[in-house]
Amino acid sequence: DRYLAYSPHSGYHNQRISLENALTLAFLLKRTLLLPPVWVGHAIPYISFDKLQRRLEMATKEGLEHCVEFGEGSTTDPIPRECDGFWDWTTVDWSFLVDLSDAEQLVPVKRRSNMSMAWLAGELDLAKPDRHGERRDVFALRDDTMYQYRFYDSADDADPLDKWTSRIDIDQLARDSASHKLVHVGSMFGTNRLRLVSDAGYDARGVFRRAMVFRTEAVDAVADEVRDLLGGAGRYHGLHLRVGDGVFQQNADDNMRGVWDKLCGDKMKLGDDVCDEAWGLSEARQRQRLVRRGGEESIDEATLVKRANSRPQREGAYHHAPLPALPKIRTLDDSPLSPTLTCRRPLHSATHLLPFNAPLFIATDSKLGADDPHLAVFFTAFPCTFTLSDFGALESLGRLNRLRNEDDKTPLAQFLYPQLDAQVAAWGRGLVGTPQSTYSRFAIDVLHQVYQCVLDPSLSLVRAGLPRRRQPLTPSLPDRPQRVGHCRARVSLRGFSSLSATHASLSALVPAASAERAPETGHRASARAGG
Repeated sequence: DRYLAYSPHSGYHNQRISLENALTLAFLLKRTLLLPPVWVGHAIPYISFDKLQRRLEMATKEGLEHCVEFGEGSTTDPIPRECDGFWDWTTVDWSFLVDLSDAEQLVPVKRRSNMSMAWLAGELDLAKPDRHGERRDVFALRDDTMYQYRFYDSADDADPLDKWTSRIDIDQLARDSASHKLVHVGSMFGTNRLRLVSDAGYDARGVFRRAMVFRTEAVDAVADEVRDLLGGAGRYHGLHLRVGDGVFQQNADDNMRGVWDKLCGDKMKLGDDVCDEAWGLSEARQRQRLVRRGGEESIDEATLVKRANSRPQREGAYHHAPLPALPKIRTLDDSPLSPTLTCRRPLHSATHLLPFNAPLFIATDSKLGADDPHLAVFFTAFPCTFTLSDFGALESLGRLNRLRNEDDKTPLAQFLYPQLDAQVAAWGRGLVGTPQSTYSRFAIDVLHQVYQCVLDPSLSLVRAGLPRRRQPLTPSLPDRPQRVGHCRARVSLRGFSSLSATHASLSALVPAASAERAPETGHRASARAGG
């Protein structure tokens, strides 16, 4: 067997992007992927290859097993000093968050129980290191910066490196590492780290990306219940708004104006006069509040933290079929909302403002909620605006709050709330997110599109897919799915079935694509590089 290992780092969504890239690279190199666990809570930041490897090896709770009983509440003894921070982070298997079964039909996976080189050497029976610390059967691609290596699946592709420092041609990497049991790379983060122009890599990455849809039973139960209370899938508007810290807090005013314009104009299809009037209602209300309070309101920006990993991604990679129009809501009897929910303000009576009577769910990291001036326009314009805090009494949420990691007893709900928030918003219609947020981009491009494709019974998640290309990749893909309506969903795995019976049988797929097809140019090629 031959393997690919990589070094995860940073928050969950950076780890998700890294996993998508690592799966794709393993597919193209025809190697088994060594899958690390997911770090949740305090993140391990990116550092250079060797330092990151040492940091990952030290990120363990081995030797602290006695801390577990304090997390269980089975003792009243003081918590030992070494247990401080024990429950601020944990690791879970990817299967706790997502379903990789489709991905594992294309790429064999071997799960790592820890991130040490000793584990790699023992599990893979690697050669002993020489006096320089190198192993003859390990091909190490060491990076000194996060954006050092960009991988190309065609040597003829002349797309520029952009922010990347060095180019790696995957076919050449495969030849150079052919005699090595393990290819060990560093960071795989970066939405355009892999430049793909072949059908093989492009379609495989689509499978891997859709495998990242959240599949956590305890979270799904809450998301489904909240969705149904709000009126059901596609029956309310959804927003994913980051305003709580870093560049998102710093740019909140401009970002929220852009979100408003996109929601009101692009999604709700209302005219500028109506949108401006509704926006003005919020400004007038804030002025009244200032007069009542006799002073100015401000946001404390003393703790701003710049997040260098927040970068824009391309517009939606998948497009769902148009949803049926919402009904005109004049009274609560017309509303799809559950009668157990209470709107914050009376419904609009003016005909031109009736569209704002539709329910709105805001997924946000704001700690102020409805009192956050950055969000005031949405709470004012939409009388029936809700956030996750409005559903605190749900029994399903109580069950989620009691969820703990069975290994170290770390409470997991604290790490799962952002996931839950995003899922509820993604079940809405016309989801709008925050510029430069990879989390918003994921919620829009993947969660929302997959959820809304499910809504249309005429669409099949197996059959809906990419349009047939001018030159089919190979006769071994006779079952390539067609686009249905406006929804691009899962690429049929039957198209890969004859190639994935064993991992070695995939070898015929990639070289043919690289050798026989010229690199793509223009819009189609640039679309593949993004996201």
